[in-house]
Amino acid sequence: MINLEKGTVTSNIDGHHRGRFKAEFPKYGERDIIYTSPMYRVNGGGFLAIPSEGDIILAAYDDTDEKWYYHSTVVDVELLEEARRIPNFKEIYGSQDYSKDSKPVSVKMQNQVGAGLDITRNFRPIPMTAINYVNLVSERGKKVGLDDSPGVEAVVIQNQHGDGVLVKGETDNYYAGRSINVKSVGPQSFHVANSYMNLKVQEGQDLTIENKSTGAMAQKPSEQFWPNGKQPCRRWGGIYLRSENGDVSIAANADSGNPEEDGRIFITTPKARIQILQDGSITLDSTDSIKIRTDGNLNMEGLDVNIKANGSLNMQSTSGTSISSGGNVNANGQEIHLNSPGKEVSVPSLGDHSNNDLNDYNE
Repeated sequence: MINLEKGTVTSNIDGHHRGRFKAEFPKYGERDIIYTSPMYRVNGGGFLAIPSEGDIILAAYDDTDEKWYYHSTVVDVELLEEARRIPNFKEIYGSQDYSKDSKPVSVKMQNQVGAGLDITRNFRPIPMTAINYVNLVSERGKKVGLDDSPGVEAVVIQNQHGDGVLVKGETDNYYAGRSINVKSVGPQSFHVANSYMNLKVQEGQDLTIENKSTGAMAQKPSEQFWPNGKQPCRRWGGIYLRSENGDVSIAANADSGNPEEDGRIFITTPKARIQILQDGSITLDSTDSIKIRTDGNLNMEGLDVNIKANGSLNMQSTSGTSISSGGNVNANGQEIHLNSPGKEVSVPSLGDHSNNDLNDYNE
């Protein structure tokens, strides 16, 4: 015959790790209790939640084998005399377990500090708002949440500081529906070890990579790490595209026949611009100097080559100078000097390559 008895857990220490604990019963004294579970496979996992010391339990005593089997834990604060002495003690952990009219709205599987699974379905009356979520929460507040509440409608993965990923189901006042939003205070890294990475917009709008850092939170290197030893190194606000072993290609392939819709490439600063247009034209425009330098040959070829100087036009060669034309060679000026003493031509030097400005990575 099996009888249910109410007792108090006195110890859950089990040196053999078999799911045994001890409980004190008014009529029987302290007894060894065998833990039972709704579903458990030995060495195969299942549901395991052994009561803690001080818990009030119901245990089944089987007089045929004279063994005690755990049945359930009693949730009743009147039985927990020691709990009354704990400041801010709550018999049921959490503030969302009951509705405003004191009806239970949560199903939970948690440990004594609230870490575990929380399934809640509730309604707030004014205004009528549904609260419907499934949360997996750690002791320090890390969370994986599935939230069907109106105005949320999202999958949330976040740490205890609020950094994480938000996958939206429906549109709200802040996020578009079916969007993925990633936020962190610290750095973000994407690393592919043995394959490739694609960033693609198939039928939407633009792909934007933007750095709006003002440097307020940046670590600024000391002068010994400045490029050239003289150029201030910021290491904030920049965007870098670098390939160690391959090409860096920028292509705008749109060719609609409408110049306003064709693909173009713009490289701009506040005082300079390079434009590469779909019709094949390239424009370099600057409010200051444009410098072109090479240790090899510099070749220019076109249908017509036009050079105009709003000031002086100076040409200098350290070796021979040749001018060849299939037509006339015309020279027009107030004075024309050929192989005769005249004003020496002076062309400013661009300096050596080491004087070039380098980026914040000394490149």
